[in-house]
Amino acid sequence: MVTKIDLAPDEVYQKVLAVLKKICDSKEVKKSPMFVDENTDPAFLAKAMPDKMICPIFSVSNVTGAGIDKFKGFLSNLRSRVKDSGQFGLPTDPVEFLIDGFYQVKGVGLVVAGTLLSGTVKPGENLLLGPNKTGQFDIVKVNTIHHKRMDAEIALAG
Repeated sequence: MVTKIDLAPDEVYQKVLAVLKKICDSKEVKKSPMFVDENTDPAFLAKAMPDKMICPIFSVSNVTGAGIDKFKGFLSNLRSRVKDSGQFGLPTDPVEFLIDGFYQVKGVGLVVAGTLLSGTVKPGENLLLGPNKTGQFDIVKVNTIHHKRMDAEIALAG
């Protein structure tokens, strides 16, 4: 993505695009650069991504917002690679939650943060936490689920 296009003189902007094209065309990268303009369909680009042959290049203005709608359209049409990554189990697998942070909230209690590696979790469910120092697992209750500071009714692996 080329940002702040309204700050660069046209000759500098064109040089940047030429460098990006050269990088994409190199034997190391081997991608076809696709320069996105007002006539480009972002859904088409997103659907073409799995073949790994193209490299969409978006030019956006942070001042006027030009190009941002095309970029958002592209992102919203990308197929999730969560299942393809091999890092996450299925929603039907047993729950495995990797805790990477925790904190106390006054009036609420212990809050944990992390990544759901497998399974499905809903508020009100009991889970096993552990192993503790004695090698045992403690029963804990999921009171609420939040994602990016918003309440969530369910959490799925990945």
